[in-house]
Amino acid sequence: MDQEYFSGTPGCNPPRHAHVCSCPKAIDPVTRFRWRAFETSIQGAAKQIRANNAAKGFGVLPNLDGYSANPEFIAELHRQLQDGLDGKAIALIHGEVSEMLEARRRPGWETDPSEHVPQFTALVEEGADVIIRVLDLFARLGLEEQLANCIPAKVAYNTTRPFKHGRTF
Repeated sequence: MDQEYFSGTPGCNPPRHAHVCSCPKAIDPVTRFRWRAFETSIQGAAKQIRANNAAKGFGVLPNLDGYSANPEFIAELHRQLQDGLDGKAIALIHGEVSEMLEARRRPGWETDPSEHVPQFTALVEEGADVIIRVLDLFARLGLEEQLANCIPAKVAYNTTRPFKHGRTF
């Protein structure tokens, strides 16, 4: 059975997951189709971005197969290198978000062309960089499908939250 993305209505199961029911939070087939297309395109984009970045040498671990050292040592070294790559990737995402903020702060941000892709503004370019880095990280971790499936579920969950999530700002 196809899963729906809206939930949160009391008595509906499974909670925070998609479901088929007649509650007001259930979504129509057209919206469901659009979310499915979104998930498919996110997964495909993540795989393409990962392949390109790996080909350019980004986020790639060194090949340690030829070393005759203790296999446990090699496995631990590999794990530590992987952890370092993950931390670096998250820091680079943060850097792109900061660049996006700086692009927004500039006068003329609505119309000033990007230096690298002049058909777009710098703000839009930096937003693309954020998404590219996030998708690359999740594809490298093998989590692109989960990310793609989580986005509509999170959007659905957010529809159930109170105004400003109960905070003042």
